[in-house]
Parts: sequence; structure tokens; C-alpha cells
Amino acid sequence: MHVFNRFLAVPKRSPAYRPEIDGLRAVAVVAVLINHLNQRFLPGGFLGVDIFFVISGYVVTSSLMAREDSSRWQFLARFYGRRVRRLLPALVVNIAVVSILFSLFASPLDDFYAPIMRTGTAAIFGVSNLYLLKQGTSYFAGDNQFNIFMHTWSLGVEEQFYLVWPAILLLCGLGVAGAAGGLRRLKIVSLLLVAVSLALYVGLSLKGQSERAFFLTPAHFWELAAGCGAYLLHRGGGSARDLGRKLAFPGLRGPLSLMLLLAMVGLLLLPESWRLATTMAVAAITAVLLILVQPTSGVGRLLCHPVSLTLGAMSYSLYLWHWPLIVLARWTIGLTALTLLPVLALIALCTILSYRIERLFRYSRPTGHGLNRTWVLYPVMTVLVSAVSLALQGPLMGRLYAGQRSHGVGGSVNMKRIEGTTVDTVHCFQEPTHPVTKVNVLRPCIVDAFPGRPTLFFVGDSHAHMLIPLGGKLLASGRYNVAFLARGGCPVPDFS
Repeated sequence: MHVFNRFLAVPKRSPAYRPEIDGLRAVAVVAVLINHLNQRFLPGGFLGVDIFFVISGYVVTSSLMAREDSSRWQFLARFYGRRVRRLLPALVVNIAVVSILFSLFASPLDDFYAPIMRTGTAAIFGVSNLYLLKQGTSYFAGDNQFNIFMHTWSLGVEEQFYLVWPAILLLCGLGVAGAAGGLRRLKIVSLLLVAVSLALYVGLSLKGQSERAFFLTPAHFWELAAGCGAYLLHRGGGSARDLGRKLAFPGLRGPLSLMLLLAMVGLLLLPESWRLATTMAVAAITAVLLILVQPTSGVGRLLCHPVSLTLGAMSYSLYLWHWPLIVLARWTIGLTALTLLPVLALIALCTILSYRIERLFRYSRPTGHGLNRTWVLYPVMTVLVSAVSLALQGPLMGRLYAGQRSHGVGGSVNMKRIEGTTVDTVHCFQEPTHPVTKVNVLRPCIVDAFPGRPTLFFVGDSHAHMLIPLGGKLLASGRYNVAFLARGGCPVPDFS
């Protein structure tokens, strides 16, 4: 433990710190890492994100309830100041560096380039989950193995939770000195939120709207609220009361914790097709473990091992960097048995450097200089990194590309056209985020070169767009007229 604390070099922990929670974070991030390296190794490893959600609900509620500020404004300002210092510096550095690396290795003429870069821009503002949903993205689709910012969807869910949860505590009468009677109201609200959000998640999943169930924050609120409920049961109003130590049968606590941890690992081995059941089960197990596990128990000692604590403390940086580096390997050298070790070494190096950035901003005290103040420095960082991201999609697009370009970078990505007509990417392809126009957009995309001949209509998602060259050959045959209208990520056309 002494070596661990010296390595991390963090200020003295508060009395409320529970090292076993860092151990659970280690389980979660290692599960995600293994799953992202190869899904066959740990099919349910994606559930590590759900473990993170429950832990976040617990930790954020613990942080909020441990403080009583003089006013609501002070309560909110201090909370968001802590969150910004905790999350933003490592995130914006990650997005800036990864965007530049991606621009080096990915051709701007590739269909993937623009949506991937836009995902990174959205991640800066905590809305990448909403952008990916708007794109019609499925997290488990094969092509998303090449989106370097796909993993930021979960950060969007958590950041949107942070916008709501402090306000709920204030409405319940907590967080401000002198407030009373709010604890019971918070328990009732948490229970209601778990019920409503879980019903939404199950309903969307059963109706075949799995993407909405996956990316929407309201569909995950039950996991975060379950973490809050675990805290309320474990520590009550922030006092020394500890339900985990007051169980009627304390001798069963250790064996039960071990069984639950083994069950959690077992869930990680189940296939993705069981996602609805395994997600609910792993969230429930995490909440119960947060109540039961003690650092002195057998499971607690395992979770408090220095290796577990190190991985848990660095889990945010590890989560930020592991996925982009894995995906960049797929874009370049490939992810094989020969390249696995170098990729893992690079992930470890970037994680350590990123964690140093975390500590620098999280634990340093603001000085009197204006640029060191939270509400000046961090907006400036956000604007600068946003400018870098947008420039790589605009004036700098293709300028950093290290590969050979046989075509110049024009006004669109991966231009498709039928020569001598107006059928091309500019006129006949829409991004799913573009507004649906009210005018007749199909007119420039219909070629009536042969009156009296039948017209073949290609209407659908990006697959229809990719068939434009085939349309040119059909048109050249003289037997057919052709028409194209494609909207990315929207496979069901609207014929109204």
C-alpha cells in the first residue's frame, strides 16, 4: 500500500474513501479492455461500462452528500468545478492528440473520416452518444471497430447525468447548510428513477430499438440511480452508519461477496445476444457489492491489492486511451499476435502520461492568475481543442495525411458521380444529421436520358450512395434511366 500511494502521489485520502471501489473499477476497465482487444476472449466485457455507471452513481452521490455549502449556487459551482478538473484536461488532450494521429493515417477521402472526426468534436461537449444515435450507429456493428471515438459515448451519458443529479439533490432539500428532511425524499426519488428508467430501457430493448436503449442517458439513469441507492443504504446520510457491517448475519457477508464477484465474472463470459439480461444482472450485482464488500474481507483484500488499486485509480485514463490506440492499430499495422504486445505497451505509456495530467489539474490549487481559474482555463482549453478538431475537418482536412493521395480533397468526402449528370454525392447524399428538406431534392438526382424507358430508383442509406457508379453503367447501357437519393444511417426511406 505504501508503494502504491507513493506511485500515485495523491493527497491524503478522505475518511470516506473506499479502496475496494477502485478495485471494482479495475475489474470493469480490464473487462472492457479485453473485450475491445478481441470480443471472443470476453464476449460480455462491454458490461464493464455498466459497472462504471453504478460506481459513478455511488461516488458522485457520496461526494455531493459529504458537502453542505452556504448556497445552491456555491453547491453547484463547486461540484462542477471538481468534475471539470477531474475529467476535462485528460479528455481534451486525448481528443486533440488522437484527432491529429487519425488525420495522419486515415484518408480524408474515406467515408469514415468525417463521421469519426465529428464524433470527437461531439465528445468534447459531452454529446457523442447523441451524435452516434443520430447517425444511426450500432455500438456492436463491425464498422464501428474503426471509429476511434466510439468509446466516448459512455462519457456523454455520465456528463449528462452530472447535469441533472445535483439539481435533484437540491430539489430534495440536500446540499445546503441548514436543510433538513431531504434524505427520505432522495430515497423515494431514486427508487422512482430506477423504476421509470429501467422500464424505458427494457421497453426500448424489447421493441427492437436497441440503439436508443444503448445510447440514451434516460435509458441508463437506472444504473446511476442504483449506485445512489447503494450509497444511501451503505452510508445513509453520510454518517458512520454502514449497512454492510450491520447485517443480521455478518458471517455470510464474505462468502456472499465472493459468490457475487464470481457471478459478475461469469456474466462477462456470456454472449452479447444476452445483453438485456446480463446488463440488469451486472448492475444489480455491482450495487450489492458496493454495500457488502469490506476492505478487510477476502474479496475486499483482493480488490485492495496494489495492482487492483493502481488500475482502478488510472481507470479513466486507461479507458480514454485504450480504444483509440487499438483502433489506430487496426487502421495501420493491424491487431495481431505480433503487434499485441507493442500496442499494450503503448496503451500503458499513454495511460501513465494521461494520469499525470489528471493529477496535475485535479489536485493543484488554483492561483490568483486568471488563466489558472477553473472557469477561464477550462473553457479556453475546450475552445482550442474544438478549433483543432474542426480545422482537421475543414481547412486542414487532408493536409496531415501521410499516405498517397491520388485525388485532391474536394468539397465532399469520397465523391461518387455519374459523369455528365447532376447525380453525385453533393446533390444526392445527405448526412443523417442534416435537416430533412421540404423541397423536392430528388429532381437533380433523376436522369431521364431515355424517354419511355423505365427508371430504376436507388433509395436508402449509404449503401444506395455507393451504387452510383453502377447506376452510371446502367445508364450507359441505354436501357434504363436512373435516380439516386441516399441518407446515411437511415435504411428505411420516407415515401410520404
